[in-house]
Amino acid sequence: MSIRIYRDAAVVAYHFDKSFAKDCQRVDMGGRDMSFFIKEEGGGGRPVFGVFGVSAGRR
Repeated sequence: MSIRIYRDAAVVAYHFDKSFAKDCQRVDMGGRDMSFFIKEEGGGGRPVFGVFGVSAGRR
């Protein structure tokens, strides 16, 4: 996992592997996810974070 923080933003990237059943067959997948967090002013002056995600999967 990699986390980078810049003033009012952060980027998180990590690799994943997962398995699940679909239509009675096993599916194995993996890849890399990356999320961007942006700090914004919310109601009452409290910070809120907008999240934007990107996935690059492989089978």
